Amino acid sequence: MVVLSFQREILIIKSEIYPIISKHYPKNTHREIISLYDLITFAILAHLHFGGVYKHAYRVLIEEMKLFPKIRYNKLT
Repeated sequence: MVVLSFQREILIIKSEIYPIISKHYPKNTHREIISLYDLITFAILAHLHFGGVYKHAYRVLIEEMKLFPKIRYNKLT
């Protein structure tokens, strides 16, 4: 159930940031190894649910829930 809650939040966040990114960033953002959408969404979720602590958010969202499989911790720091 928690994973579905996070997935719903991810869809909402991506729909909100899509117009901004599509207007100001090249059209090939979805083809990158690490999507700009995923990075921004991960950062927003980390701030909303984990007090901005990326290490804890990484452990929960990526290692345990497998929500953002392309993001690596060394790319966040």
